Amino acid sequence: EQPAFLFQYDVGLGKSKMVLDILSHRMTVGDLSGPTLILAPAAVNLDGWQEQIAEHAPHLTSVALVGARNERHALLGRRADVYLLNYAGLQSFMTQHNKSKKCMELVKNQAEEFARRFGAVVFDESHLAGNHRSLTYAMCKPISRAIPFRYALTATLFGQDPHAAWSQFDLVDHGETLGRTLGIFRVALFSPEQNYWSGGVDWKFRRAMKDKLALMLRHRSLRYEADECMDLPEIVRVTRRVPMPASITEHYEQVISTL
Repeated sequence: EQPAFLFQYDVGLGKSKMVLDILSHRMTVGDLSGPTLILAPAAVNLDGWQEQIAEHAPHLTSVALVGARNERHALLGRRADVYLLNYAGLQSFMTQHNKSKKCMELVKNQAEEFARRFGAVVFDESHLAGNHRSLTYAMCKPISRAIPFRYALTATLFGQDPHAAWSQFDLVDHGETLGRTLGIFRVALFSPEQNYWSGGVDWKFRRAMKDKLALMLRHRSLRYEADECMDLPEIVRVTRRVPMPASITEHYEQVISTL
């Protein structure tokens, strides 16, 4: 029933099927004002999503936004229920190159215009947007603010540093769970320590707040590990053979001759 939620399920526990079921329900009851945008780590993951859609939601049409910038924009013109895009591909729609700084920068109006096209968004492997200083997080933020239905999927919310949790929950519920600013989150759960080398401050998580953090995360997320699911089917590995392109064959032969 929640319009925004984060699912922390181990690999193989059906995150993609579950979110496709949710999206299908939202479409059936007329909740979505536009198509769904699914953001994935890399272009190769888009094929996996299309396979999942074909298996679990064949009634949904999908388009993978791949290729050069002009090709991605052309594909966006096709009508579909679901658009698939990798995080790096967002740059095609949201950024421009800053020659003086020699980096890609977010263009706010372009980002907002792109985001308004969609009625729902899925942040797959959301930990990739866990760095609040990253371009990935900066691109995902206007999408989050413009789209009413927001879901995040990850098996690893954060590693040793819980800072990554704040960014992901900010994209999901705009600070309802962990605070609207990173500063509030830090003051509540971390201790400042002077960094001798940089002269700045490092924020260290207070171990005594571990249970408190876990309780807070339960507000808009669920966590399941594989060993909690006793009725999982056996893993079936599928071997796929793909042709080697001529250019790669030539490179391969060069490497072999060098060795």
